[in-house]
Amino acid sequence: MRNYPFAFCYFLFLAWLVFNSAASFGQSLQPFRFQSFTTQNGLPASEVNAFSEDENGFLWIASAGGISRFDGMQFKNYRLPVVDTNEISSSNRVLQVQSWEKQVWCLNQFGHFFRLDPVRDVFVYADLTLQIAQGKKMDPNSIGFIYDPNRSCLWIKDDKGIHKYDLITAQKENVLLPGEAGLSPPMLDKNGRLWCLTKTGEICVDPETKSINRFFETVEFTAHCQNGTRIWCVGSCDTLFYIDTRTNSPGFVITDAQSFFKDYVSDCIQDIVFDPGIPGDSLMWISTCGDGLMLVNVVTGQYIAQFNTDLHEKNGFLNDWVTKSLITRDHCLWLATQQGILKTDNRQQYFFTEKILALKKLKSFRIRQVLTNLFDPAEKWVATSNGLLLYDVSKNAVVQTFLQPDDKTEDRENWSRINVMQYDSIGNLWLGTRGGFAKLDLSRRLKKFKSNQMAGKEIIDFLPIEKDAFWVRNNVEAGLYQPERGQFFPVHFPSTKDGASVRIYQLNQGLDHSVLFCSDAAIWRVKRSDFNPACACFPKPEIVST
Repeated sequence: MRNYPFAFCYFLFLAWLVFNSAASFGQSLQPFRFQSFTTQNGLPASEVNAFSEDENGFLWIASAGGISRFDGMQFKNYRLPVVDTNEISSSNRVLQVQSWEKQVWCLNQFGHFFRLDPVRDVFVYADLTLQIAQGKKMDPNSIGFIYDPNRSCLWIKDDKGIHKYDLITAQKENVLLPGEAGLSPPMLDKNGRLWCLTKTGEICVDPETKSINRFFETVEFTAHCQNGTRIWCVGSCDTLFYIDTRTNSPGFVITDAQSFFKDYVSDCIQDIVFDPGIPGDSLMWISTCGDGLMLVNVVTGQYIAQFNTDLHEKNGFLNDWVTKSLITRDHCLWLATQQGILKTDNRQQYFFTEKILALKKLKSFRIRQVLTNLFDPAEKWVATSNGLLLYDVSKNAVVQTFLQPDDKTEDRENWSRINVMQYDSIGNLWLGTRGGFAKLDLSRRLKKFKSNQMAGKEIIDFLPIEKDAFWVRNNVEAGLYQPERGQFFPVHFPSTKDGASVRIYQLNQGLDHSVLFCSDAAIWRVKRSDFNPACACFPKPEIVST
């Protein structure tokens, strides 16, 4: 779903991707490509350690040169204030950043916390410093923090263990897991429990009862993540371990790493994250320190692909040392490396299409978007350039099709080309197509809408705001559209310096029920209350970023 201000997501470089899960070592998925952003694009330093996505879809990046906010087009770089004059030379090396509820906090290598002052738009010292040994070099694996929304606190890892920092009282409280060897910064599960990696397995601690559960005590893990009801832990490519959080039952998956990678199997795992595509929970990205990125099916244990700089010219992979990975809400995969950041277009995530028989027949299919059926998690809505499919993952079959190009209806080719789809507040599925708006109601009845008031009939992107009301954009204009009534109310953007019309590349949900319209040059905010009945339009959008 393209609801965030990463305007470059509009690049249509997705093509048919077919591969064999028994591919040889180093094979890349063509034309699966990575897009890179480096110091040449405005990043303040090559070394990137972490990133976080805020509620507006901006990417906050922690690098050796400070903090950056990335809107998909430009970097806005922030320097941190000096806390200790002895640390001036490297005080801007930031190890971690996290955003939540309109706040952005970060942590530098000396253990100092900083937070964004939204009024002045600068980072200020948060009057909080970790307890670390004098002269000790810190890295993201040894210190860190995580926000706990249910307790309004930060859980902080330093040399003493894990502390609770109350954001309301600004007091640091009890220490958990003191003296634990190799303790990692904590991860918070959906039940409010903390999970940490150690030299001897994975630890789960309940902050309320202080009870501790230990798992896989003979294994040293280097990366973990939560996916659904499972905590996954990885220390090598050979075996993937997991714990079911409902029952605390451990399990593991033996992989085909030895046969897939032949002579060399990476033994340095940095991070793991799950792919959001058609297979859903089954595909795991594994980031390494020196061997690039790998993809494995956790159900079968089969490795599918590896991406590294050996094929840089073909896949655009920038650097083999991948520190962190992140799946943003628009389903893009982002990678932090030692030479900048990498990104894959969200539509490339849905490349596992040889399993869908309907797509094997027509290799010209381009998958535009995938949504889970609200009423059956085993089913996926697959929007393509040749219609809409309802795909049952468990049965590995397409159970129903809509907007097919062979329908005997007027303008059928345009209606089959789907650009985007979203649910409204009551569960109707709306589709933006080349032919206009289409709605699939709860009974799966299809209805098409054409607007004679819009300069172009194609719907490229939209945001539902209430029943029968959407913010929309096409190649010509953007505005508020009410398809059931056939009414369109345009937003009047100021012309560019050369007199040309502004072209909007992305829509994003803003604060206070507003919408953000993103172009190459600026970002504008529009509220429903900005409507002017005299012109039946929104005449004065507020510029919020240039």
